[in-house]
Amino acid sequence: FTPHIMVAARVLSVALGLLLSTAEAFVSPASLSTSFLHGDSIKADRRAPLAASPIDHVDQSAVTNAAITLAGLFQKTAKEDAQGQFFAYLLFSGGGLGVGFIQLPRLYKETQKIQALAQEGPTEGGEKLSLGPAASLVFPAPCRKDVEKVIKLIPSAETISKNAGDNYFASKGYIVESDFINNIKGCNPLAVFAAFDAVAGGKGGAVEPDTFDTKVGQWKGAGGIEQFAEDLQKSATVRLGSYAFLLFLLLLISDLLLETGMNAFMG
Repeated sequence: FTPHIMVAARVLSVALGLLLSTAEAFVSPASLSTSFLHGDSIKADRRAPLAASPIDHVDQSAVTNAAITLAGLFQKTAKEDAQGQFFAYLLFSGGGLGVGFIQLPRLYKETQKIQALAQEGPTEGGEKLSLGPAASLVFPAPCRKDVEKVIKLIPSAETISKNAGDNYFASKGYIVESDFINNIKGCNPLAVFAAFDAVAGGKGGAVEPDTFDTKVGQWKGAGGIEQFAEDLQKSATVRLGSYAFLLFLLLLISDLLLETGMNAFMG
């Protein structure tokens, strides 16, 4: 990168870096019980709305920290001032970077579990479902018959809500992953997980009932399994985009700290 491009990229990264300043920015809405992928619980503040839009949960101190950091990007400072600037950057971004880097092993573990689902559970066998390029990077291709069986057995959002477990999001009317799984018995785990991820759009473990019924209705209607594959492609694109965005922020903010530190202590 040229210096001008790097400065512009850093401005963007720090402005968006406020997403890294709170752990909530990287926690997707998830059920409080176990699922195929999540063996531990994520507790939600009962006073908070559904964490489907992480930016809604960024506190004002994060915005202030990002603004202060932005103000210093364009200033040429002496070595003594650069040292103070380095520690200020480290203070403001250290926690966010820690949270971000902690997510990397979790994301890797999650992708491995998704791949492992291909070897689990009963299967109808036969032809594999043709997936789009993004979906094929995230999901092993399930069998078409397995997917068709899952689609046929998916109940309405109202039915799932009636059998909902002890979950905060479910109590608010959302369809959560664990309840979805519990209402579909005897199906291939990969097809079940792919179905929920497709209906959730890759945005977390809870879905609005209207969205749920609309998408499932399309799969059972004229859209069929082709619409399912298209929704799974969109879901995978969201997943990959969030992974790439996280890496982008981590790399650029780490670069900012590294160069500031070099100017402070090696210049």
